[in-house]
Amino acid sequence: MAVCEFLIEDKDYQELFLLMNSVTLNSNIKKEDKISLLARIIEIPEIVKKYSEQLIISIMVLEANYKNDDIVPLLRPEVLIKMAKLDDAAERLDEIIKENPDNYYAWEKLLLVLNERKDYKNLMIKGEECATRFNRSFLAKVLYANGALETKNFDVALEELRKAEILAGTNKEFLTQVLTMRADVYYRMKDYNKAFETFDKALKENGEDLTVINNYAYYLAEQDMNLKEAEEMAKKVIDREKGNTTFLDTYAWVLYKRGKLKDAARIMEVIINSGESPDAEWYEHYGFILSKQRNCSEAIEKWNYAIKLDSTKTELREEIKNCGK
Repeated sequence: MAVCEFLIEDKDYQELFLLMNSVTLNSNIKKEDKISLLARIIEIPEIVKKYSEQLIISIMVLEANYKNDDIVPLLRPEVLIKMAKLDDAAERLDEIIKENPDNYYAWEKLLLVLNERKDYKNLMIKGEECATRFNRSFLAKVLYANGALETKNFDVALEELRKAEILAGTNKEFLTQVLTMRADVYYRMKDYNKAFETFDKALKENGEDLTVINNYAYYLAEQDMNLKEAEEMAKKVIDREKGNTTFLDTYAWVLYKRGKLKDAARIMEVIINSGESPDAEWYEHYGFILSKQRNCSEAIEKWNYAIKLDSTKTELREEIKNCGK
């Protein structure tokens, strides 16, 4: 184990994997120490990128030695997640759950993967099963509610959030999360009064929560309400967390609604050039900003790319058709 630690520090990963099977098979080393070592290795990007095959083999050897363990099987999906192979990770987690339906950690990880994949249909199906089986899990309720929200099962989402609020108790962070999601549900239901009332409650619960402030500002802008206040809120958020592209997108959208098109366009360029995976919402918003600047050719280019990234954005075809008229 000491040699492994030395090899990690020395970045001699090839030599490290020559030792790993000896470590995983050694009965004199505690299982917890083996898990800790592999968990540390998984967090090293260079290893995941160049030595993923050797890493997975080491994990599979460990799995064979601890067949009835709840934690060991989760190491392989974690590697797949780091490799951005979310489909493979979900498939492996499904296998683990079939072998042991009471492995809560596998359920939790599966729901998180489905949420990251934006596979909301399966998130709702699996979320319902998980939230029923583990009915004291706050996270299971919240993720099930999110699956219901994104599939427009609003009554289910509100009911699960009611249960989640009970489980949250006096935990300020959990209560804020529930209230923010509830405001989201009401907004999607077009019950804007209830949505903004719920945002106000969330801010009373935690007035410094950046996600609450950001979402509130965005929805105010969407409804062309209190735009000066929305700009102040969005500015406060990006001043606190400058590199967050989600928050920057909100700020750009509020500036667009305020008619500050040059500033909005400049921020959208920063977002698009951030190096993050492209998001359809960015290109949709940038298209509207460019259209307002009477730059239809570029606006159409951005909208077409938004549709390519998210085929459900069919309403943009009408914007493309009408741009410049």
